[in-house]
Amino acid sequence: MPSCNPITRDKKVLINPSLYEVRQSPHQTSNSLKMAKKRALHRLKNDLNQSNIATVTRYYVKIPLSTEHKGHPFGASATINHCVDRRTISKIYDLVQRGVTRPEEVRRCLEEFVERELFTNVSPQERPKKCSRKYYPTRKDLKLGTH
Repeated sequence: MPSCNPITRDKKVLINPSLYEVRQSPHQTSNSLKMAKKRALHRLKNDLNQSNIATVTRYYVKIPLSTEHKGHPFGASATINHCVDRRTISKIYDLVQRGVTRPEEVRRCLEEFVERELFTNVSPQERPKKCSRKYYPTRKDLKLGTH
């Protein structure tokens, strides 16, 4: 089985372009340019050591594409093999004991249960997606649990 090893990379960069910029003129020799770069680098090192530098911090993050994932489900399909949550199973049994056995009706009751009881204080964006088998069992799961 192929292994999955996409890597997320991040980089923190401090920027202060104006104080340490080395301007190059067409009449400048390579030696004078080299010396100007050394002076600017020396000023930068001194300022960094003394914490006298005003900077802007930027973060660069490189997130791997979904196509780089190999050997396992990714995204919404990753939730397909989840086991159904024990509280959801308990609710299904409770519904069956009360006479609710049609899968469509059980599904509707489970949606209310998940939204109003399990994730009451959670914003709709942070609630589990309807494709998450853990909280929203498949039709087959419901048929097995209601018979």
